[in-house]
Amino acid sequence: MSNVFGVGFSFPDNPSAGETLDIGSRRLIYNGNFWQKLTVGGATGTTGSDGSTGSTGATGTTGATGTTGSDGSTGATGATGATGATGATGATGATGATGATGATGATGATGATGATGATGATGATGATGNTGPTEMVAVFTIQASSGISQGDKLAAFHYVPFTATAKQAAVRTGRTGGITVSFLAANPSTPFSNPTSSARTIATVNAATAAHGAESTSIASAAITADSYIYMKVDGISFPGITGMQGFLTYERDD
Repeated sequence: MSNVFGVGFSFPDNPSAGETLDIGSRRLIYNGNFWQKLTVGGATGTTGSDGSTGSTGATGTTGATGTTGSDGSTGATGATGATGATGATGATGATGATGATGATGATGATGATGATGATGATGATGATGNTGPTEMVAVFTIQASSGISQGDKLAAFHYVPFTATAKQAAVRTGRTGGITVSFLAANPSTPFSNPTSSARTIATVNAATAAHGAESTSIASAAITADSYIYMKVDGISFPGITGMQGFLTYERDD
């Protein structure tokens, strides 16, 4: 360095990166590792004079044809010509279609009532209808969870609205044990008075100990009056374990 810059020249101690140093016509810059030379440009010269005008350019091509103009307004209407001569009479046209039918006229007044016709002959008598049933059965069902006891069984009534005649009585038990029952007819004074008032026995049935029931045609008082209430009564029972039974009274309506 001393040979380039002369005797006695020295660089700054601890320069910073980007720091510059001018030595005569030279400029150095520190890049962080070492000093390197920068080129220093010369001063800008003065602006030159304007050049001469150039020659005229060639003529451009012809432009496209313009659009057609709008039509002119319509001229005034000419005068009306003279009326022509009358033409010959045309042939007669075809007959027109028939017109629609007119509305219906109002209804005429009602005519006088005609005389009553003679009475027709009496028709034949129709066939006789089938004869209705004459026998009916009153059914009484009695049940008790711990065994049926003696006495009137008023939980089951049978109403007879007409006169009738008792024909047969029967009893059926759920198991053997022996039982005696009676069927009674009562005629209370009103529908809601004592249902057993004026009661009378119609028939009595006795079932043997070994049987499940019995029937009887021996009727003590067969006549049943109209508006009677029939009920059943247990007169005696040999085996208290009978818990279910049914009574049946067959009767026939009187003519």
